[in-house]
Amino acid sequence: MSTYRAFFREPARLQKALSWLNIGIFVSYIGLWFIAALQGLFWRADFTAFYTAGLMVRSGAAAQLYDYALQTSYQQQLLQGRSFLGGLLPYNYPPHLALLMMPFSFVPLPVAFGFWTLLQVVLLLWLVRLLRRITIDWPVVERRALICAALALPMLMQTFFLGALSLFVTVMFLCFYVALKTAHHEKGGLWLALVSFKPQLLPVPVLMLFVGRYWRTLLAALLVGLLIFCAVGMGMGWSRWWEFVAVLRRSVSVENTLGIYPETMYNLKGSLTLLFSELPELTINRIVWGAFLVSLFLVIGIWNKGIYPQSPDFELRLAITFLLGMLFSPHFNPQDGLLLLLPALLTYVYLREHTSFSGVFLILMLLMPVLFLISEFTIEGVLGIRIPTLAMVSLIIFLSVLLRRSEARVTL
Repeated sequence: MSTYRAFFREPARLQKALSWLNIGIFVSYIGLWFIAALQGLFWRADFTAFYTAGLMVRSGAAAQLYDYALQTSYQQQLLQGRSFLGGLLPYNYPPHLALLMMPFSFVPLPVAFGFWTLLQVVLLLWLVRLLRRITIDWPVVERRALICAALALPMLMQTFFLGALSLFVTVMFLCFYVALKTAHHEKGGLWLALVSFKPQLLPVPVLMLFVGRYWRTLLAALLVGLLIFCAVGMGMGWSRWWEFVAVLRRSVSVENTLGIYPETMYNLKGSLTLLFSELPELTINRIVWGAFLVSLFLVIGIWNKGIYPQSPDFELRLAITFLLGMLFSPHFNPQDGLLLLLPALLTYVYLREHTSFSGVFLILMLLMPVLFLISEFTIEGVLGIRIPTLAMVSLIIFLSVLLRRSEARVTL
């Protein structure tokens, strides 16, 4: 009994034990990936839509990239009798991703998915390297705990299984944070511009830079965005952009078809769909867009005095900003929940420097992968709000209280 009590009285020992648990979870993900590969299940991945778009571009059908009928024809020939629900997993992404996917279409789909997975592994190593850089001055136990928690997140497994862009976007946002902290303005703009592969995540950070008058970073992002815009226009036709905008508008109002399932999403829209399934789709969309506008006003309030990366509460403000962008995004699928790593990391950075209860939060971070996994197979969806969504809401409230206290201390 005394050993048991000592174990829980010593946070380092508990952190170490939970870290090993998370390592075990991560190893199990690797095993599951190989099982799925042997069973040939990866054709169901988001990557199939990416590959379809790349194949269309290589075949000279770039002008019809967003023609769902033609996408269906290409994809059904590609899958040879297999099919997604509704007959198509559509390509709803920006045209520059289709350009990047074109080289993958020179090899068969399973081989292309293997190459794509290798790129994901490189991104994962990049993520670990960034986490080590950010935590270079931390004790080894803390650094190891953070990295192990990140590796054990079930959203990471989903990203590898689906060939999704979530890991890429997480790394780009983390690079964006490091660039802000180290005053590398142009690099910050570059990393932010690359998030344009998932454009629904861009409005909030772009507004942050504009309101905070961080002109060099914003200008760099706009210049990179202009280069991407022109490359697509000259390579695929300028009208691809207007067609992509039309696809975005259409996908916002689509429900339970074409790969869009709001009830699975970790955002306000997903929670409203679960809680008020009897509400018309139009009503839910109006509430979501109204809340999104409110979140933009909150971002303005957070950054209207400027962006000061070396200020004590910078991590608090940036964490809340990321959370608002996620919670009120019109589309935030389960694999995108990997982005929760960002506000969790920023919260811990603030807590360990300015409070005495950072250890408790670190234990919670270490427990999150297990809680997310358990909830997915038990109470996920039953509560009317998914556990990652509940974690986001709770963290916003917690960080808002900390920010008010921080501002009060500065005023005094």
